Amino acid sequence: MQETFYDLTVKTYPKTEPTYKVTEQDKTHDTITVNTSETDPDGVGSITDLSIYLGDELIASSETFDTALFAQLQGNTTYTIVLTYAYDLNNGEGVIQKTVSINVLTKVHFLPIGAEISNTSAVS
Repeated sequence: MQETFYDLTVKTYPKTEPTYKVTEQDKTHDTITVNTSETDPDGVGSITDLSIYLGDELIASSETFDTALFAQLQGNTTYTIVLTYAYDLNNGEGVIQKTVSINVLTKVHFLPIGAEISNTSAVS
């Protein structure tokens, strides 16, 4: 019995690079809530981190990635929310890591300062 060998070339279709987005959902003077969304038709990516920064200083990282609430923030302050994700297109380049970010300004916190009403008579 004679063996026959064939030389085959297999071509695979390239996978699509996923995209991720962070969106501000709500904010107060001391909280920011964000949502994340993804477009990943081939299921090759995943979120690895979602954090909030004040300048270059890491303030907190979220344990959840779909919706995150960052609290105990300063009012009237701009924070940067950074989403880090990784993906592998199985194209020989290995795992690629990228980030997307948004800036969010917390609301101003107004404190009542003990206003006194001095004229309580009716206006005619």
